[in-house]
Amino acid sequence: GLSVNYEVSDSSIAYIQGNRLMFLSSGYCSIKASQNGNDIYNEANSVVRTIKIEKINQTMQFDIPQIVSTDKKEIDLNAIGSSGLIVEYEVSDTNIAEVLNGKLKIKESGFCVVTAKQNGNIIYNAISISKTFKIEKLNQTLSFIMPTNVLANSEPLEIKASASSGLPVEVQSSDNSVAYIENNKLIIVASGVCSISVKQDGNSIYNPASTITKSIRIDKVDQTIDFMLPNVAYID
Repeated sequence: GLSVNYEVSDSSIAYIQGNRLMFLSSGYCSIKASQNGNDIYNEANSVVRTIKIEKINQTMQFDIPQIVSTDKKEIDLNAIGSSGLIVEYEVSDTNIAEVLNGKLKIKESGFCVVTAKQNGNIIYNAISISKTFKIEKLNQTLSFIMPTNVLANSEPLEIKASASSGLPVEVQSSDNSVAYIENNKLIIVASGVCSISVKQDGNSIYNPASTITKSIRIDKVDQTIDFMLPNVAYID
């Protein structure tokens, strides 16, 4: 019934507090139990036991949208580990998106993998979860008003065309011998019929717009003749 003394082989892994073994980190540790005896009892043979202290597995919750559009400038990253330790993030392609101040910043369309990871510590094992998401381009539309009642002697006419994206549009004529485009104006060359097309090829954020093509008829100019003769003529 004499009190037993305990010693640990590695105090960085565990230590004795009273009759309790207190854990500090994972690893192997040996515990020695001894009793030095007294006036009645001889010293007992020491007993050594080895204990393995394992790290705790942690879980993680990580949700992000599977599909976002390029007008979504940023996404909150809110992964939570059961350990309560700080979670870090990585992206597979920083040309498409990057992590900044706990948010996913969208740059352009494409596929990207976001990994939430927690590297663990002396108590918890590491964990990581990867999510793939798609960033889709936005659609855009074109607006195009064609001039009417155009004559072959008309002054240059402004082409009223624009894209909902705000990107610059390209205007083309099907027959430059009838009319051509210069500085966003329709320059009339001769009478006839030609087609004017407006297009916008898109960029890293917007899809190409559906091209709009309209026909224009350029009419010849009516002319009059002013012709006068004397009412009476005499033969000399």
